[in-house]
Amino acid sequence: MSLLRITFIAASSAVALACEPRPAVPIAVSDAAAGTTLDTIRMDGSAGVRPLVEALARGYALQRPDITILIGDGLGAKARVTAVAESRIDIAMASHGVDMEELRARGLTAVEIARVAVVFGLHEDAAPVTVTEQQLCDLYGGRIANWRELGGADVPVLLLARPEGEVDADVVAAGIGCFPPVAQMRGARVLQRPDEMAEALSTTSGAVGMTSLPFVQRSGGTFRVLAIDGVEPTPANVRDGTHALTRQSFLVVSEEPSPAVASFLAFVTGAAGAGIMEAQGAVPLR
Repeated sequence: MSLLRITFIAASSAVALACEPRPAVPIAVSDAAAGTTLDTIRMDGSAGVRPLVEALARGYALQRPDITILIGDGLGAKARVTAVAESRIDIAMASHGVDMEELRARGLTAVEIARVAVVFGLHEDAAPVTVTEQQLCDLYGGRIANWRELGGADVPVLLLARPEGEVDADVVAAGIGCFPPVAQMRGARVLQRPDEMAEALSTTSGAVGMTSLPFVQRSGGTFRVLAIDGVEPTPANVRDGTHALTRQSFLVVSEEPSPAVASFLAFVTGAAGAGIMEAQGAVPLR
């Protein structure tokens, strides 16, 4: 596990990123709290939201070099809310399943910052750029074994999936009626974390798997998006519902946030934050 520290070095005008080894818990709360100040923002939560928040934190650090941002390696849905409620972290990154009534009862609130396209990533050697929804279901049902059957390269298909109950998997299952459950995917590798999925798509010949657009943007072109029925996951298509597979991105905070947290939220929900999120392929909500 690691803790990402984002600060600003004024002398070199560069953002310094350092991954510091930590004990078993990602933002180990007693440890993390022990060396922080009023000018530190501690975040943890959904690993799927993390790439977007990291980009926002880097942009914010350029404007506010006096504030240090610490980003943990991931907390589950209940653990992240409890960590904010107990002031062990300042912001929880979250996606689907946010219960606003529960949050209010604990003195918390959730700010939805963006909608993000859930997509199927494809390793660059497979070659097809679009499939029909039925062909996608045939792929995951084991009825298509080689990309040449879809007009692509002569490369075997390697299926990658996320566990049921994870956001990307649930979005796909709800949005594509013929898509098989994980138990019926023959030969699929099930990856527990979104960063593991991105790594596998980048490095594994013939791989296809569900991910979100910020991970594609961050890959630097090592894998690409497989369009479904010719629909690209553009911001316009996400906004009007043409690309229906989307996930929400929330920041869960105290109803009375610290000045540092309030400043970060103002940045995220302002024009500068919107520009950063758009560059990551997300649709900001302002």
